[in-house]
Amino acid sequence: MSERKQIIRDFPVFLYIFGAGFAAVGLWLFFSLFAPWWVGGIFFLCGAALVVFVPVVTVFVDRGRGLLVIERLSLTGKRVQEIPTDQIASVYVDQRVSSDEDGTSYTYRVVLVLDNGEEVPLRKSSSSGRKQKVRWADAIREEIGVSGVDEDRLSIREGLEQAFALNPIQDQEEKIGIAPGVQESNGVHWQLETFNYASASQGAPVHRWSSTDIDTPNDFVFIVQKVEGMGEQRGLMKLAGKFLFKTSMQMYGFDESFAPGLQNAKIVENVDKRLAENYFVYTSNPVLARQLLNPWMVMPLVSWSARYELRPRDQEMHQLAVLFSPYGLYVSQLGQLDQAEVDELIALGVELVRAK
Repeated sequence: MSERKQIIRDFPVFLYIFGAGFAAVGLWLFFSLFAPWWVGGIFFLCGAALVVFVPVVTVFVDRGRGLLVIERLSLTGKRVQEIPTDQIASVYVDQRVSSDEDGTSYTYRVVLVLDNGEEVPLRKSSSSGRKQKVRWADAIREEIGVSGVDEDRLSIREGLEQAFALNPIQDQEEKIGIAPGVQESNGVHWQLETFNYASASQGAPVHRWSSTDIDTPNDFVFIVQKVEGMGEQRGLMKLAGKFLFKTSMQMYGFDESFAPGLQNAKIVENVDKRLAENYFVYTSNPVLARQLLNPWMVMPLVSWSARYELRPRDQEMHQLAVLFSPYGLYVSQLGQLDQAEVDELIALGVELVRAK
């Protein structure tokens, strides 16, 4: 006879709200002119995945059958896992630690340890809320009569791989005609690297030209090409600006080590009018940005945007991004390029260095 007793119900309401909000931002980006359409698609899919695939977890003890029953219910269906209670050796709260430039954060999950050493987490992912996880672990221990030590295992992990992580392509010289390594043109030392996003072996690659002949040791200046018809940042765009620019930089493989002072960065609006019509300029040092963006630096960028306009909903959107950083100058472009376009990207980078 079944004697089921519910002991845990984990309804991740805040995660669902976050997922819905992330999906909404994705839709907004998709229909706005700020970013390529596929960036909005990534945001939408990530947010929707949280809502669709993250389950509600309910745990029962079935004394009549001697089972611990874990039900995971999501929009994709219900999965039921039954574990004999006499095979559960202990229950503990797994603590995970993540560290980045913003500090250290801790997340937790409840894990069952079986007699054979296998570990069964109630959820694959961890989340904040230590006290709640300890209460759940205590409830299971009390019902099935096992022990366990909370946070007795420290798992330091980097978390989920970012959607924008980049992997170098293989056989670069064969694919784009440029060999890896440092080269020289007109007295400028440079190299060209081509990457694919880690989540996709094919698709829109990232071409990144770089030179250490010019750098900004204590600051950064990030210049990103606008989509045609896009004006100044206003309203929601202005409020979300920092997040969107940080995401845009990640698209090209730049983390905060490339951008000292990112926390206080801002858009520079009073730059050359021709440049402002075609690019956003985001920097930690507006004075430095204005000094760098002299007429000889502006002219090739304006000329580039005239040749390679970004039109809304273009299937092939070769957005240009330029980063002055402590590690050098980076000139990056999205999308598949033919040999002539690769040569133009190289020529642009060389011209920008010579214009300093």
